[in-house]
Amino acid sequence: MIPRRFLGRTLHRPVVFAVPPFALRLLIGPGADELLLWGQRVLPARLLAAGFTFTHPDLDGALQSLLAAR
Repeated sequence: MIPRRFLGRTLHRPVVFAVPPFALRLLIGPGADELLLWGQRVLPARLLAAGFTFTHPDLDGALQSLLAAR
């Protein structure tokens, strides 16, 4: 799921539209692709191999926890 939808669901607010990629490229420049438009699947291999467990292993749980603290 797209992170903005996670945030919208957590805040109980509608996610009406997204910013088109060309607009981000105009505002930010060529770095917009790397910063905002491309996704990566990154895993903390050393932490997982050492047996570390995350309090919130997914984005949805982390956002709910952060917003509940407010």
